[in-house]
Amino acid sequence: MKAKRAVVVYARGLDYFSDSSIAPQKAYDLQRPYMDLWLRFIGVSDIREIVVEKILFGSEVDLETRAEGKRRAEELA
Repeated sequence: MKAKRAVVVYARGLDYFSDSSIAPQKAYDLQRPYMDLWLRFIGVSDIREIVVEKILFGSEVDLETRAEGKRRAEELA
């Protein structure tokens, strides 16, 4: 594999990282460990992430995290 960099976009219905989360990261974050393992297995060493959370609750609730995701995508582009 020639490219050693990947950008992974995670879209989640809930918030896994705040203290008030009903879905704590250790128990519910199955996306990140799997993708990280798979990408490293095929030779990708530089993994960047964009995380958009709380999408289950609609655009009024997840507006901030969507804006941050867009900002991060522009930064990585």
